[in-house]
Amino acid sequence: MTIVDVAKNLNLSIATISRAINGTGKIKEETKKRVLDYVKEVGYTPNAIAINLSKQKTRNIAILVPNITNSFFSNLVNEICKTFNKKKYNVMLYNTSESRDLEREAIRNIAAQRVNFVIAILVKSNYTNNPLKRLQSLGVNCILLDRDVENYTFNGVFLDNYSGSYEITKRLLEEGHKNIGIITGESTITSSNERLKGYKDAFKDCGLNIDENNIFKGKFNIETGEKAVEYFKNRNITALYSVNNQILLGVLKKSLEINKHLRLACFEEDDVIRALGIDVLACKIPVDEISEVLLQSLEEIKDGKTYIKPILIK
Repeated sequence: MTIVDVAKNLNLSIATISRAINGTGKIKEETKKRVLDYVKEVGYTPNAIAINLSKQKTRNIAILVPNITNSFFSNLVNEICKTFNKKKYNVMLYNTSESRDLEREAIRNIAAQRVNFVIAILVKSNYTNNPLKRLQSLGVNCILLDRDVENYTFNGVFLDNYSGSYEITKRLLEEGHKNIGIITGESTITSSNERLKGYKDAFKDCGLNIDENNIFKGKFNIETGEKAVEYFKNRNITALYSVNNQILLGVLKKSLEINKHLRLACFEEDDVIRALGIDVLACKIPVDEISEVLLQSLEEIKDGKTYIKPILIK
C-alpha cells in the first residue's frame, strides 16, 4: 500500500495524509486521528524517502523540460531560474528531449533526491500511469506547466493556447487570407490540439469552410516544418501558420525566403527570427508573468493549500 492508496481510501489529499503521519503543517485533530487510526489498522509504513522529504525541508526544485533547444522553453526556464533564485531556491533542470524513456529516468532521479517541488512540462498528455503520481506518493509537490494531462488532477499553470491560436487565425483571415495552411504537433499533446481547435473555430466563426487538406500534422520539431513546406508546395496557400517555433524554424530552414511568397504566422514569438528581420505574426508569451505565477502557486502549496485551480495565462 502507498500513500496514494491511503489518501484514496480516506478520500483525503496526499498532502493531508503526509501532514498527519509526519506531524507537520496545519491539520484538524479529528482528521489527524482518523488518518493515524487507519494507517495503524492497515499496517501502512510510510516510505523512508517521503519521511525524509517531509522532515527535512529543502529549497530544491526540479524542472522537467521536453526540449531545451526550443527558444520558448529556454526563455521560460531562464525566467523561472531568475525568479526562484531571488527567493533562494535551488533549481535543477532535466531535459527529456520529448522522450518518455528519458522522462521516466529523470523522475526516478528526482525521486532519489531531496526535492520538494517539481515543475513539469511533460512529454505527452495521455498516460496509462502518470509518472508524477510516483513523486506525489513520496510527498513531492508537482505543478504542471504549459501541457495539461488527461485523467489526472494536478496543480497547473497553462497558456491559453486556444484563444491565442484563434486570434492569430482571425487576424490572417482579416488580412484577406482564406487559404491558410497550418502545421500542428502531436495529437497526444494538449497544447497542439488546443491550437488546432482555435484555428478551426476562427474559420467557423467567420462563416468559412475548413479545408482539411490545409492541415499538416506532425511533431513539434524542425523536421516537421521541412516536410510541411514540401507538402504545401502545390496547395496554393497564401499564409502558413506553424503552431510552435521549432516547426517554423524547419519551414525557414527549407526555404529562408518563403516569407516573400507566404504570410508566416507562429504561435510563439522567436527572438532569433525577429532579430533576422523576418516578418512573422506571433503571440508574445509573458514568461515573466508565468514564472511569478509559478512562484505564487508554490508558496501557496507550502502554506498548506493542497489544490490550486489551474491558472490560465492569456
